[in-house]
Parts: sequence; C-alpha cells; structure tokens
Amino acid sequence: MRIRPDLGALEGYFYFRPVDHVLCGFVCETRPNGAHIVPYLFPLYSGEKQLHLTFGEPLAYPEDLVGPPKGGEAGTARKFVATMERHEARIRALQDLATFAAYLGSEKPLENPWIRRAYALTLILLDRATEAETELQMLRGRAETARYPGFDAAISRISADLARGVEAAKARLDAWEAEARAHFRLS
Repeated sequence: MRIRPDLGALEGYFYFRPVDHVLCGFVCETRPNGAHIVPYLFPLYSGEKQLHLTFGEPLAYPEDLVGPPKGGEAGTARKFVATMERHEARIRALQDLATFAAYLGSEKPLENPWIRRAYALTLILLDRATEAETELQMLRGRAETARYPGFDAAISRISADLARGVEAAKARLDAWEAEARAHFRLS
C-alpha cells in the first residue's frame, strides 16, 4: 500500500476509494505460471457477502502476468501497480451505475444468472423498474439457479418489493448494501 496509499485492501482485493455502490479494483491471482492481475467489480447492493470475479473482465495474457518478475516482491508490486494504472480509468468508470448497467447489459453474457441478477438490481437503482422486472422474470424458475442457496428466494423478495414500487425495492437494495459495507468494514 506504500506505492498507492489511496487504495483499500480487502481479502487480497485492492479497491479504489471512495467506494460507491460498486466496489472495483484489482486482485492478484496466483496461478501455476505466476501471479496475474485481474480487474474485478462487485455490486455492494447484490446481497452477497463473498467477493468473487464474476463481474470482472480478465486482461489479456501476457499483460496480466505480473510475477514472478526479476526483483522479487517489490518488482511484483511495481508491475501490479503499473498494469493497474493502465486500466484504472476504464475500471473506475464502472463505479457509475449507468455505466455499470451498460457494461452488464451489453458486454457480459446475460446467460449467467448472477450477471442478469446484478443487471436487474442495477436497473432498479436507476429507476428502470419495467426493465428490471423483465430481467427478474427471466431468472424465475431457471433450473441452474436452484443449486445456488438463497438465489431464488432473493429474486422473489426483490420482485415482491418491486411489485410494491421501485422505492420499496431500492430500500431493500440499500439495506443489502449497508449489510455488505458492514461485513467488509467499508465506510
């Protein structure tokens, strides 16, 4: 953190401050051929409390390879920061909810139920309730979501809230975001 004191760190994930609705940054992932830098995005309002790379977009190999370099750990840290800085503006831009929604809706495959769910939740925050309800309907009753504990129940809860109005749905998302911030100790 000495190289970039403006970054926060959480479970090995480095994130940009200040944190808004979408936690984003970079993680260093160890693979058999070395250490790789991977951008990640994590919507805090998703109701999840485990960081993952579902919403990230891997960098192309070999640009993503940051170690083992000559120079040991200090060299790895410098290469990590240099690679991160080349992509920082693009990743930071995804903190904006409209930009994040456009990214999820057009650049990522909505066949992934987690991505479709995040897209629907983001649409709610953007007051696009009709589109959000369409996305939520597409998730209901999908066979693959049954294997994800709590997934279908969360869809049912947010759909019921949305039926009462977008403000009710936003209140639930605000509560989920507050829980995630407390869980991850984000201010």
